[in-house]
Order: sequence, then C-alpha cells, then structure tokens
Amino acid sequence: MKHSYLSYQAAVLALVLCGSALCQDAPAVKSAASVNGKIIPYDVLLRQCVARHGAEVLENLILVEAIEQAAEKAGVSITIQEVDERCAATEKQIGLRAPVTGITFAAWLRLEGLSPAAFRQGVYLAMLVEKMVKPNVSVSDQDVVTYYTRNRERLKQPERVKVAHICVPTREKAQQLRDDILAGRVSFADAAKANSIDPYTKENGGEWGFIVPGPDPFQAASFALTKDGDISPVVESKMGFHIIKRIARTPERIPPFEEVDDRIRAQLESDALERLAAEKRAEIVAQTKIERYIVDFSNPPLNGEK
Repeated sequence: MKHSYLSYQAAVLALVLCGSALCQDAPAVKSAASVNGKIIPYDVLLRQCVARHGAEVLENLILVEAIEQAAEKAGVSITIQEVDERCAATEKQIGLRAPVTGITFAAWLRLEGLSPAAFRQGVYLAMLVEKMVKPNVSVSDQDVVTYYTRNRERLKQPERVKVAHICVPTREKAQQLRDDILAGRVSFADAAKANSIDPYTKENGGEWGFIVPGPDPFQAASFALTKDGDISPVVESKMGFHIIKRIARTPERIPPFEEVDDRIRAQLESDALERLAAEKRAEIVAQTKIERYIVDFSNPPLNGEK
C-alpha cells in the first residue's frame, strides 16, 4: 500500500519531477498552452508548480516516506478497507450535523483546505502511527472512576429533545409532505424514506437523535415542539426545508456513572492515543536521516539539469 494515498499536490509534484527529470526516454512536451497564438512553454508550467508548492509538497513526501518506513520496520500496515471505514465514519459524523451547521462533508473539506485525496492521505498516515502506538494505550477502571468524579459538572447534559426530520429542496415540497402526514395519507417514517435528501437519516425514518438548545432555526423549531409526536411547521436551514417530529424529551441532568463509563473510557483512550501518536510522529521525524537536494524552489532544476 506504499504511497497509495499521496495528496493531490504531492501527486502533481511527483508527475512534474518524473516527467521532466526522470523519464528521459518519454516524448518531450514542449508547450503547455497557447494564448492568442503565444506559447506557454511546458517548462514554465513546471517551474511555477514547483516554485509555488514544491517546498510544502516535498516536506509532505518526506513525512509520508518516513512514516511508511517506520511502519514497515514495526510490522504495521493499514488495509484499504480500514481507510475506507475511517473516512466513511468521519464523513457520516460531519453529515449528521449538517442540518444544524449547514456544513456538508464537501464544504468541510473546502474549509479545511483539503482535497479528497489529501484528506484520505491524512487518515492513512494517522492510522499508521496510531497502530504503532496503540499497544501502549492503557486506561484503568480507576482512571474512568476518577474522571467521572472530577468532571461530574462537565458531564452534565442540557435539556435535549430527540427528533426525526425530513429535508427537501423546496418549501412547497415540505409543506405538501407535512399536509399529507397530518392528514394520515403517509407516515412520517415512510415520507422520510421516500423524500428526504439527508442520506444519513432517511433510511431510519428520518430519526436524527438528540439535539441540544441553540440559536439555529432547526434547534429552535425542535424545542418549540411541546409534546412527543408533534410536527413542526416548515423550517428553513442551510441544508434545505425541514419538517421536524419530536420523539422524546429529557431534562437537564448529570448522567449516572453506569450510563457514561464506556464513553469516558473511549474518550480517555482516544486522548491517550492522540498524545502518543503525536509523540511518535515527532520521534520518527527526529530519528530519520533526511537529505534535501532541492532547497531553492524559486528556480528548480528540470529536464535533467544539475
């Protein structure tokens, strides 16, 4: 699986270097484009790519190589299926919050400045390092009890309502579905399965889970419902137009230890794994012999230049 998840920028630089300096036997590409008949030479394109992104991409390639060498030495590998599952879980987690945040997974990638390939590469490298240090993660029963005792107030859950929703692209469609549901012509769950554009809830009859108070229109409409089974008027959010059904309500409370001990343990293990992985990544880089043959990216050698 070596280098399977290079970022887009890394792939570009690899192609640049391969096409210009390494693949000497390949047919030469002399022109990248023309503007009103004036040629933009291929070498100009290559130099611009490397000048703008070369330093960043080279450091990324170095990190990839160093981590993969360390993982191979440790006998650690990650399968494509494992990467797929982690990526899918992250995408689902972000997508489930979209009715409130308005941020889809694609929008989140843009906000983070990541291409899908770069995101996937980051997941792959993180999983390699995590797998190297995971045997050192240890959380005792006493650690979990101590955390609960010291953080009871932090663990306090605000008032929450459990809701289901149907999201569609237009107000008219949402109003039609609401009218049909209230008239008994279709159940809420069936209407969600047939019409909702939320891919993470539609197959479960629109069930979204618990939601906490907040200023978002989706949150406000959810808490305006006064009893279980109530259905909201049409609500507009960044995702689309919703109708919301209240399923249950829970008051503010501190959950009992037995209800949250598994979640506390998982969080403590995750925190320890993150800390050890950061230390391991720094250790790998520090212990790797790195020689950089290009230091000035403003005028990089191309076409076999020395």
